[in-house]
Amino acid sequence: MGLRDKAITLLGGTPPVKDEGVSVPQIITRDQNGTPFDSYFAQYRPLKVVFQVYDAMREAIPLIDVALRKRSRLITGLRLDGLGDKKVQEILNSVYSVQVGWFQFGVDSLIEAIADAAMFKGYSVWEAIPDTAMKSIYRTVVGKPDFFRFSMSAGRPVVEQEIAPGAFAPMTNPDLVFTQVFGTTDGGFYGRSIFASCPFLSRIVVRILASVDNVIWRFGDPTMISIFKGGANTQSSQLAAAAGEYGSQISKAMGARKVGQVYDVNVGVPADGDFKVMLLGADSKPMEVSVDYKLALEQIIASAELPPWMFGLSWATTERLSTNQNEATISLIDGQRRAMEPNLERLIDMALIMGGRGGAPYKMEWEPLNLSDEVAESQARLNTAQAVEKEFAAAFELYDYGFMDEEQLINYVLRIGFVSESDLYGSTEAKIVKIKSEFARRKSLRAAAIAMQGVNE
Repeated sequence: MGLRDKAITLLGGTPPVKDEGVSVPQIITRDQNGTPFDSYFAQYRPLKVVFQVYDAMREAIPLIDVALRKRSRLITGLRLDGLGDKKVQEILNSVYSVQVGWFQFGVDSLIEAIADAAMFKGYSVWEAIPDTAMKSIYRTVVGKPDFFRFSMSAGRPVVEQEIAPGAFAPMTNPDLVFTQVFGTTDGGFYGRSIFASCPFLSRIVVRILASVDNVIWRFGDPTMISIFKGGANTQSSQLAAAAGEYGSQISKAMGARKVGQVYDVNVGVPADGDFKVMLLGADSKPMEVSVDYKLALEQIIASAELPPWMFGLSWATTERLSTNQNEATISLIDGQRRAMEPNLERLIDMALIMGGRGGAPYKMEWEPLNLSDEVAESQARLNTAQAVEKEFAAAFELYDYGFMDEEQLINYVLRIGFVSESDLYGSTEAKIVKIKSEFARRKSLRAAAIAMQGVNE
């Protein structure tokens, strides 16, 4: 066996047969159908937190990234009121517009960054940096949880920052360091990621998507198998030359097709030979993965604790179910807001002390959370309008039967918003005529709308 044949054998191939009149074996290599995230998921071990796996999950599955950003944005909406004290309000306004990192501003941006890290990795560490005169808070910095850990010192937890790979040291200004955890785990230091139960499921989802990608490539850019068969007097060198020329022609054709050009391939076959082209996997049937994919995504959405419609998915069977999901989400966000209040109050108190108004009263409240979609809101407005119309019809009957006088009727329709006060002018009789006219007009419009529904159907 020559040196070339030994090299081919070491690489897993078969040395070419020197006998004439036979096909020419070639080295065949095949890569596994992997993904760019395989090395990260390979680090996953059950019941062990590996931050790199969470990063891979967020990048590989858009739904996880969307869920984290939606959840963190829903928590925002803080209002600060100085209760009439201008100096206190000025300090509160500086907190409200505080710099976050280098390029963001506003306490809502700070809340969003803190909540995102705490929900994603289980905890977040952030720091308030005062100005050089120690008169106000210059900016805030939210760190990446991977670079921090907790330890005990003199019976108290201490935040340590990574200063070199594998080496940690306590933070230099612990009084300015804040930590946020939503629901602690055993030991009380670290929280639990909302997707802590999803690494295994995420690996399945990524594998399904990789399989779909492979199927698309197989049909969209198929692999061709070309078979050259020589005749009785064909030598192996002739087959090798024909196969090599064909391979070169096919490469040029594929390159031309990618740029929108047409390229004709000419094949030379040895005397008394044959040539055949097949597509790899042309006869196979792609497996059905939609059910498995949906099952895995349902578990991930359940971990996100957000209604499916917030991801553009209509999995709820009834409107009542959607309403219950919204109420559960609002309760969840309210709980996380309350969990963040102590740290936010500490930040505000720190700013008041630096501004010389330590201990001054103020009010901190959250904007109401509303998850209703536009369809539900428009339906609610329609129901309200119909209810007002029915109420007015009942009041009009009371007026006709003498149970309500003109002034009572006028005050009633103004109170329910059936007509505006600017529309009613002149004498009492003129106002009643205007009210009757508006009632008749609305009845006519309602009848016309019902009639048009029948026409459209």
